[in-house]
Amino acid sequence: MTLITKTMKLINIKKYYRKAILTSVAACLAIFTMSCSMVTLKFEPNPSKSIVQFKIRNLGKTVVGTIGNLKGKVSFDPSNIKKAKIDATVDVSSINTGIKLRNKHLQAKEYFNAQVFPNIKIHSNSIRKGKREDNIAKMDGILTIKGIEKPLNIDFKYVKLGSGYILSSKFEIKRRDFNLGSKKTKAMKDKIEIHLDIVVH
Repeated sequence: MTLITKTMKLINIKKYYRKAILTSVAACLAIFTMSCSMVTLKFEPNPSKSIVQFKIRNLGKTVVGTIGNLKGKVSFDPSNIKKAKIDATVDVSSINTGIKLRNKHLQAKEYFNAQVFPNIKIHSNSIRKGKREDNIAKMDGILTIKGIEKPLNIDFKYVKLGSGYILSSKFEIKRRDFNLGSKKTKAMKDKIEIHLDIVVH
């Protein structure tokens, strides 16, 4: 075997091992990237920056209120949205309509019964991409008020905010579904408008 032949053989061996190493590195990177894409980011709501608002017509006027002390766990990543989960609660004792007497009235037994049912809960069963826009998601879940569970099917918009997101939604519920107030009265409308702006990080 000539010197040139030996040299070419060594060059080919080096090329083979270099290619094998590069292939292994590429495979490891692909596996790492795939693993990262399967991890859903976990957040907690920021109660001081979030808004949970309700509106209802009563005696011909619109009553606007908020409910605070938002707590919960949110798993959310737009690139892996089917793995997203939302579990959140607010405290009935934090209801604020701007009038203390009305706040106490709403926390009483006839309405939210804060002493027996201190929390309002939202739990997601599934979350998926919406069809209208890229940053719209659909959630099928459960809303629990006064110990009564009802299906909750809503759209929500998600916007990147620093290291987290702001999740926004507007929807309607019926107060009679949750035994909130008298079912016979016509002075208070049945429809309650809910507006959520939930900041998670």
